[in-house]
Amino acid sequence: MMQNENIKLLANIASTDFYYYNGEKVQLISENDAFKMDALVNEAIKLRVKGTLTIVNINNFYVVVIPLEDFKSLIMIPHINTTNIPRDYKATTKFVNNIHQLCELVYQLFTQKKAPEWKMSVKKIPAQAKRIKFANKSELKQLYKNEQEIFKIINDDNLPFFQQKLAQPTLTEYMGSLFEKQHFERGQKDIVIRFVSLLINAVISNQEVAVTVALKIQDDILGTIEFKKEIPPFKLWMDQLVNYGWISLHCSAFLS
Repeated sequence: MMQNENIKLLANIASTDFYYYNGEKVQLISENDAFKMDALVNEAIKLRVKGTLTIVNINNFYVVVIPLEDFKSLIMIPHINTTNIPRDYKATTKFVNNIHQLCELVYQLFTQKKAPEWKMSVKKIPAQAKRIKFANKSELKQLYKNEQEIFKIINDDNLPFFQQKLAQPTLTEYMGSLFEKQHFERGQKDIVIRFVSLLINAVISNQEVAVTVALKIQDDILGTIEFKKEIPPFKLWMDQLVNYGWISLHCSAFLS
């Protein structure tokens, strides 16, 4: 148990995901899993070189396969990608050395043995360009306008009318859908947090609900967002959170 806790602590400090491959299936052994990298892990396992520390560049992410006995492996994915690492010689050397030291440490924590002197293999799979269609300027203006209408009527007692406005496409929904398509859960959470914060700010500005009450409801919603393990479809999730906020705010206003 202490072994697992130490690996989780290391993952949080180093901002890294760690996986264990037992020869048949992959298991997450850290808590981060911020970017849902299972597909990259399985791809890297296919490309590993037996007995070597294999660094694979897949879709601009580094995946490091650490050899264990038989066909077992530890897999490490730092929360960085190849586009934000300096390309000069010294920076690259420092990056590789840091990766190597981190691999030695997690190997020792997992096996309770000193890490061997690994040879290193580097492989790269070119990223496939994905074309993303972005909204144009006039479309973004309309999305922004729709969103502002929601903030203006948050204190309105007519729930069906509020839900009607909420059903319109908004800037938050647009941004959230982009993150959703890229399987970027942190981005989805951040964009919903932004929307909820603006919504509560509108409530406080209208002065119809006590500031302490509004902030308490905001804290409850933000806590729900942060600790959400499995995010449902973005639009559904956003509507659920906002409707909960509307009901909580209006119940508080009625009781006060």
